[in-house]
Amino acid sequence: MKYTKIFALLLCALLLVSCAENAVQNSSSIADTSRTESLGGEQSEGSSEAVVYDTTPRELEFVDYYFGDSFEYSEENAKYSAIMQRNEDGAMGTVVIDSADDISLFIELLEFGDSVTEFFEGLDEDYFEKKLLLFNDITAPMSGYDFAVRAVSADENGVTVKRIYTHAEMGNDVVVPGVVAVEIDKSDILGCESFGAEIAKVDFDTTERELEYTSHSFIGTLDLNYVNLPQNSVVATKITNAGYFKRLAEGSSSAELKEYAKDKDQKFFQTKSLIIIYAQSSSSGNEFKLESVSCGEHGTALKINRILDGLSGDETNFITVVEVDAAEVFGNHSVFAAVSDGDEWQRIQKAPIYFEGEKTDVECEIDIIARETTLPLVATLKAIGAEVNWTSDEKATVKYNGRSYTLSLKTKKLVRGNEDRLWGDENERVAKDKELIVNYNDFWGFMLKESDYDTAVSFHGKYLQIGTDLFAVN
Repeated sequence: MKYTKIFALLLCALLLVSCAENAVQNSSSIADTSRTESLGGEQSEGSSEAVVYDTTPRELEFVDYYFGDSFEYSEENAKYSAIMQRNEDGAMGTVVIDSADDISLFIELLEFGDSVTEFFEGLDEDYFEKKLLLFNDITAPMSGYDFAVRAVSADENGVTVKRIYTHAEMGNDVVVPGVVAVEIDKSDILGCESFGAEIAKVDFDTTERELEYTSHSFIGTLDLNYVNLPQNSVVATKITNAGYFKRLAEGSSSAELKEYAKDKDQKFFQTKSLIIIYAQSSSSGNEFKLESVSCGEHGTALKINRILDGLSGDETNFITVVEVDAAEVFGNHSVFAAVSDGDEWQRIQKAPIYFEGEKTDVECEIDIIARETTLPLVATLKAIGAEVNWTSDEKATVKYNGRSYTLSLKTKKLVRGNEDRLWGDENERVAKDKELIVNYNDFWGFMLKESDYDTAVSFHGKYLQIGTDLFAVN
C-alpha cells in the first residue's frame, strides 16, 4: 500500500496535546531502523554500537514555518485517525520528516498541499542530510487565534516543540487552517527516538508598562489594505512573521525599507515583533513623532505626536518600523496609534465633528488610549439641524427629524414617549450649564433609532462623523 511508509513515519512521534496549561507528552519509537541509524549520524554501516542520546536538558536552535493548510480527514485517511485526531485546542500529534522520500506521501495527507509543496521544492538537495522537520497541525476552530513557537527543548523525554496560543473572547465560528513546520539540526539530537509538542495558553499581559523599542523611519507608499485612509491619519499594524513582512516591503515604494527587510528572517521573529506605523501625509513638512510604546488593559499603544505645519508641500507617505520584544506584545489584542496633536503627547484629545462631510464648530473629546469618545449633546444636535429651546436652566424642548423631545439636565435624559432615547447609563453623563456631556454610545443609539444618519468615530484620523456617506471626510 502506498501509505505503508507514511504510516510508519507518522508513528515515529506522537503527541496529543492537552488543553491544560501544561500538556502531557506522548512519544513513540521510530519504526524504521534505517531511519534511526540516520539520526545516529556517526555510526558506520553494520556497526552494532548505538549512538547514545544526550539527555542533558537544553534549548535547541530552530526555525519555524507557517502554512495555510490542514490535514485532510477523508475516509481514505481514516486509518490515521489515531495519529491525526485533534483535541479541543485543535492540535494534533507531531509528524517527523527526515528524508526527501517521505515528502510525496506526506503531501497527500494535506487538504491542499500547494504551499507546503512549494516549501519543499525550495529546499537544497542535501537538506535532509543535516536537517529534520517536525510538523504540527495548528488549525483553529474559530477566528481570533494567535500561535507562536517559543522554544524547542531536548531532555530525557526527547525533543519537544513548545508552542503558545491565545484567542479573543469572541470570534467568528470559522475554521482557520494552519500547519507549522519546525526545523532543527540532526546533529543536535543524535540518537533521539522521541519527538513531541506541548502547547500552553498565554493571555496578553494587561499590566500598564512602557516597552523598550527600536524604530526606523522610511519614506514611501505601503499597501496595508486599508480602505479610504484619510490624509494625515496614522494607522498601526503588528507583524509576526517574515513572509508577510517581506511581501509588505516588496510592495512598498521605499528602497530603504526593502533593504531593511532583507535580513529579517523567521529567526528574527522568534524573539522580535514589528509594528508598522503608516501615515499618508498632505505635506512633507508634517511630523509624526513616536514618543513611546506602551501596553495595558487596552492593548499596545504607539504614542505619537502629530504636528501639522499648515503649509503646502508635496504629499508624503511616512513609514515607521518599530522593533519590540515578541513576548511583550503576544496575544489577541488591539495594536493602535494613539495620536496627539501638539508638542506634548496628551491622552485626552479634542477632535472635530463632521456633518455630511463638512466640519462643524463642535468638538468632541477622545480618550486615545481607552478609545472612548464624549461629546456635547446640545451643541451636536444643533449642528445637525435640531431646534433647542430652554424653558428653564435645567429643561429644554428639542425638535429633530419631525419629532419632539424633552431634555432634562436633572435626570440627564432625552425623553420621547416617556422613554429615554439615549443609550447607556444616565449616571455616566455629565450635566453642565445648558449642556449634557454624553458618551459616543449614548449618541450613536439615539441616531440609530431617531434619524436617517449613521455615525462613526475615526480613531486613526481623530474625528467623529455624522452623515449618509461616512467616507466623505478628507
